[in-house]
Amino acid sequence: PAAATDDLKLTVNYAEVIRTVEAQLTGKPVYLIETLAQQIAAHLLGTFPVVKAVTVEVTKPFAPVAADFEAISVKIRRERI
Repeated sequence: PAAATDDLKLTVNYAEVIRTVEAQLTGKPVYLIETLAQQIAAHLLGTFPVVKAVTVEVTKPFAPVAADFEAISVKIRRERI
């Protein structure tokens, strides 16, 4: 709806999304990037009623694995029920 009407009230303020994600990144530490992705997705869906679904990708550069990788990442999609 927001794209069709060009109405800012029908969308999410990206600055607020960034602040929300930053709060998750600087909050209680987690061990798994899967956990972080889930927490971000749940918080976005819980905070912004206009958001119907989110896709979150978390990338960890220089992950401590015994292999030659530039980064490890996980991508999840969550939808409002």
